Amino acid sequence: MNSKTYLLTPLLILLLLLTGCNRKQIVIGASFSGNSEWSLQLFKEIEVAGYQYPNVDIDIRNAYKDMALQEKQMNELIDKHVDLIIFAPRVYNGCQKVLQRAKEAGIPVILIDRKMKSDDYTAFIGRDDKAVGRMMGEYIASQHAGKQTYILEAAGLSETSPAMERSEGFRQAIARYPNLHIVGTATHTWNTDSARNQCFYYLAAHPNVHFDVVFAQSDNSALGVRDAIIKAGRNAGVTYYGVDGLPTKNGGVEMVKEGILKATIINPTRGFAVMDLAMRILQDKPYKKENIITTSIVDKSNIDVVETQCKMNTDQMDVLMKQNSLILDFYKEHDRMQIYVILNVFIFIFIVLSIFLYRRVSKLNKKLKKKELCSRIDHMLEKEMLEGRITIDSKTQFSGSKMHIMSTFFEAVIKHAYDPDINTQMIADEMGVTLEQLTAACMSLTDRSPKEVVQITCDYVRKNHVKLK
Repeated sequence: MNSKTYLLTPLLILLLLLTGCNRKQIVIGASFSGNSEWSLQLFKEIEVAGYQYPNVDIDIRNAYKDMALQEKQMNELIDKHVDLIIFAPRVYNGCQKVLQRAKEAGIPVILIDRKMKSDDYTAFIGRDDKAVGRMMGEYIASQHAGKQTYILEAAGLSETSPAMERSEGFRQAIARYPNLHIVGTATHTWNTDSARNQCFYYLAAHPNVHFDVVFAQSDNSALGVRDAIIKAGRNAGVTYYGVDGLPTKNGGVEMVKEGILKATIINPTRGFAVMDLAMRILQDKPYKKENIITTSIVDKSNIDVVETQCKMNTDQMDVLMKQNSLILDFYKEHDRMQIYVILNVFIFIFIVLSIFLYRRVSKLNKKLKKKELCSRIDHMLEKEMLEGRITIDSKTQFSGSKMHIMSTFFEAVIKHAYDPDINTQMIADEMGVTLEQLTAACMSLTDRSPKEVVQITCDYVRKNHVKLK
């Protein structure tokens, strides 16, 4: 194996290692409008779903109900040139400019949970909120068939598409039933505490309003309204209906089981479906622009089945999180091993280069020493030539030197230079000295062994046709 092969092999190994590490990383940005239980569950599912894609980074941001902050977050994600944005807008009529800007930048945007007054999004995934409202209206009608029923609506934030569409769908449904009457709207929020406070104000302003049913557009709102009604002493005979049906602690499923809610509508978070849609878009696979998630009513009749299914889903999430933790540990160890391999390759390259350079330097050093010795031979032979004992065919010019022992040495070498059996012992005998004395003299004057000097001198003599007279 030559020196070029020594150098090329480790470099190729290093190139392969670095190429294997250089897989394109995909960045998905996300901006959500709030941190309700439903939103937090969605965050968790999207993060867990992202575990399926090791080369995907998810940058999740929360605007905490601040529309200006959400617009800023969206602009930052666009400026960051992320590959895709998941967007849950705060309000229906707002942030249209950032959607247009993302479209112009070529960044796909998936709307989730809520809709916007804009068509500049790539895809939407969420439930049909009008259908949610109609479903609850039909369900309440079935529970209060033929009985005069007065309904207090606990609406969400009026500027959001879920609040507008759930109210619209609910009213469309109960309009078919003359015994169902909406007596008022108690809240304008999705938050439990705010719903409680808004309901206090409503009850204080309408002390004589009678209602039998509370339809809350979220389970959190239903809980807050219920607290206010109980505190006001007006809870007798009132039944509560909500939307979301989260399987979490104090979520809608648990409230139905405990009898706090008569029923709720499952509002699936479907974080896995969101990630699947995102990857289909990024991988140029077929996808639908409008992706409607199905919903269903949960009440005492099916609570056990729903609870079992939710428990299975939760267990699967926990297993995925544990598996991801193990995978992350594996990748960390893999990264450490990769670093060790790369370091070892560098060390190997360094050693090979060192050996290569050492050999080159050694060869160069030998050449320099030989050149130096030949120079000394020139000087010694000049002396012999000037004293008339030898002739030299070459045109070499000499500067002169006086070293008697080396003169005797060269005379002996020249005498036997054409003898194939010449050796250092023969030269020592010719000079009348011991081999040890000859060795000491050669090492002192030439820094070379007698054998090396004999060989170099013979080569020189034969090349330059040096002869004794």
